[in-house]
Amino acid sequence: MPIADGLPSRVDDRIGGRCSVLRPVADADVSVQKGDCCSVTVAIDSAFDRAVNAAELLVVSDFDGTLAPLTGDAMRVHPDPVGVAALQQLSELPHTTVAVLSGRDLQSLAKVAPLREPVVLAGSHGAETAGAQETANEQQQRLLHSAADALEAIAEQASGAFVEYKPYHLALHVRLVADQEHASRMLEEAASIAANIDGLSATFGKCIVEIAATTCTKGTWIQSQQQATGATVTIFAGDDVTDEHGFAALQPTDISIKVGSGATGARYRLADTAAISQWFARLAAARAARYSAN
Repeated sequence: MPIADGLPSRVDDRIGGRCSVLRPVADADVSVQKGDCCSVTVAIDSAFDRAVNAAELLVVSDFDGTLAPLTGDAMRVHPDPVGVAALQQLSELPHTTVAVLSGRDLQSLAKVAPLREPVVLAGSHGAETAGAQETANEQQQRLLHSAADALEAIAEQASGAFVEYKPYHLALHVRLVADQEHASRMLEEAASIAANIDGLSATFGKCIVEIAATTCTKGTWIQSQQQATGATVTIFAGDDVTDEHGFAALQPTDISIKVGSGATGARYRLADTAAISQWFARLAAARAARYSAN
């Protein structure tokens, strides 16, 4: 199976200055743009009133790199308290649905994301949703098992590399590998495993390649939630290559926000976790004021 569901589009996306590699970025119809971390495709304030006044608002945020700065230890992360409080406040407003949609497996996400219902938690790029009963089927488990040994062999090439096991994915992490060029070669080698096993696909992220036994993406999950909630405006904020699937799923009236630097198909850009957290806080205050005035 070709890399990233056979998508031919590849961009030299030097996100974060480490682990650079030629990466597939999104669906073939995504318009990818480059820019520094402070540039914007369109001034984001132009979308603010549309979000505040949406008849039915769906707010979806990635976790790592968006709500919480990236760290070397996945279980020792520090979500921005401003962003967390804002999403919680938004979730309790009328006609407003809030979700955190992560590449982490759901169990890991629930441990590090300090958010409570009615915020929806979704892991494994949307393959797992809190309260649902999804499990990998026998065929998916076999596919992942068939790639595991080869992926572990690649991880053994360098200190700091390791394989993460998720219900629907295997992930090779190389953030802690000192030699960046070797790390990039390891990621490419890992992706080639999926290319040789029908039913698997590979997607690159920040210092990671994920091998998937599912066709679920952040884009397909967002679309299902749009249908379920009847959202008239959807906001999706994310920082990584896998978030491009989510950006591609949005309509022109929706609000896609790239957090940080790197090529993107998102319409808007904010510099970092602090910036998106402050924007969520402004949105929560303004939307709350709208309902309190009615």
